[in-house]
Amino acid sequence: MVDEHLPVFDFGGVNRGWSKAFMAAIRKATLAQVQLNRQEEIEQALERIDEAANEQEKLLAEVLVSVPREWLARSAPADLNWKDPESLNWVRPDYYGRLLNMVQSGEAFKNDAKN
Repeated sequence: MVDEHLPVFDFGGVNRGWSKAFMAAIRKATLAQVQLNRQEEIEQALERIDEAANEQEKLLAEVLVSVPREWLARSAPADLNWKDPESLNWVRPDYYGRLLNMVQSGEAFKNDAKN
């Protein structure tokens, strides 16, 4: 049963390759943050973080079906297309981290549209 107060996902078309790509994007961001913390090649580390974030957005858009209205900025349009990674820009920052965490932790699989 889908909880309407949480984002809804559709993992029906997801395969192991998608999971590997999502985890690779997380690894890339983590390594870049470690590099950044060491003050080594700061510009390169920041570029890697941006690159990993863009990869995560594309992968998230592949499985995201809907996001509760209260998770969005007040000015967000009503007709967002969640298959377009740009729509994720309307998610409030405090909820965007939760959205990513839901996928990383497996919680998102509990609110799959197919269940």
